[in-house]
Amino acid sequence: MPRIHYPLVLTLLLACAGTLNAQQIWKVFSGGGPGVDFTDLPPAVAAAEPGDEIWVYWQNGVPVSVTYYTPAIITRGVRIVGFELGLAGPGSFGASYALFEGLFTIVGLPAGEQVTLSNLEIYQSHYGDPAGIVAVDCAGDIVIESCGSGAHGAPYGTLLTHRVHFERCANVEIHASGFAMGGTPLTVIDSNVRFLQSRVTYRPPYNCNLCWANYPAPTEGLRLVDSSMTMVESTIQGGPKMPSQLWFPAALAQPGAVLVNSSLVLGPHSELLGGSYGGGHVIAYTATSNSTLAIDHRAVVDTPPSGGLPPRTWMSSVVTYVNGGQPYDILVSGEPGGFAVVASGEWAPTPLPTSIGELSLVPGSMVFTGILPLSSPTLTSLGGDAVLTLDCPKTAPVAHPFAMQAMTLSPNGTIRLSEQLVFTVAWPLDRMP
Repeated sequence: MPRIHYPLVLTLLLACAGTLNAQQIWKVFSGGGPGVDFTDLPPAVAAAEPGDEIWVYWQNGVPVSVTYYTPAIITRGVRIVGFELGLAGPGSFGASYALFEGLFTIVGLPAGEQVTLSNLEIYQSHYGDPAGIVAVDCAGDIVIESCGSGAHGAPYGTLLTHRVHFERCANVEIHASGFAMGGTPLTVIDSNVRFLQSRVTYRPPYNCNLCWANYPAPTEGLRLVDSSMTMVESTIQGGPKMPSQLWFPAALAQPGAVLVNSSLVLGPHSELLGGSYGGGHVIAYTATSNSTLAIDHRAVVDTPPSGGLPPRTWMSSVVTYVNGGQPYDILVSGEPGGFAVVASGEWAPTPLPTSIGELSLVPGSMVFTGILPLSSPTLTSLGGDAVLTLDCPKTAPVAHPFAMQAMTLSPNGTIRLSEQLVFTVAWPLDRMP
């Protein structure tokens, strides 16, 4: 696929060069010290007002009073970003995280407010307390980026229960996140979710010899009820066949997704996989008769249902992950042999209808790239992709949701807007707060 590098003078897109300020910034550090407002997250969330930002961090080599932070119950629009100081020197790549044990709960978020969770790793405690992210009755917008959930090795007989659950939520954006489920699927009820560059797997925690004894019977990877969900460059896999053990009977592998009165869009470079068993996969999904599934040509479905798959189509999308102070790649997908232009700017949670699709950027904030050729098919690729390399200043605002969107031109002259990408900028590894 073609890779185009734009010089820095052309890459100061609004998403990385804008100056955006939270109403107030609260600093959380378990070790305390000058300039630190709180030593744990819940009191910071209680003090924050809508629009405030909360930085949760620790520093290598400094003694800390606790190893993990405590999640919070969130009822208003706040932005929470985690990072670690001293993780690596200048020029290092990747992002750091703040570590939590327990369950984040977002409830009753009013319309017009946004909650952002950025760079947070969430684990079930050693004592089996529930962990993960649950959001219920949220009319506002939720952005979850570069977050993950999993479980530690728990004592024998402690049930592994962590949840990622959205119910009656108007708009949930999940980006660059990974959830290692155990006991429950990713559950979406009466909600709208976009799942971008993210992954759902189903497995017990690593390095835990007896965890199969604590591991509930496998379920599907995704349960979608009265909801809509779009996946781009993401993977959802059902629970695998359990091993036969004296203390836990073997259980059968499960589908990747169960759709009940719902619509699922399987966009470019996504995978929907049934649970594994003996070298294969069971059926990738089951769906009620009033459910719909749209599939891009570049998506993978393993194993299709006996009735076959619906006709495939060419979809347009744009994906990226941005670290402050580092170059980053944007993958643009459209119809092979066509062209694309990428726009970046302020995210518009309520899209603007246009003749070529819904625009999810604030028009006055949009900055455009040049025209990108989308690759033609080859023996090893279906084509339709291009990679654009940009640079992000270290001073870029973190935790603030931005958006990218592509306008693609197909070989037959059809112009359309791609799926939106909502993202935040990860905290630069060598930047001090």
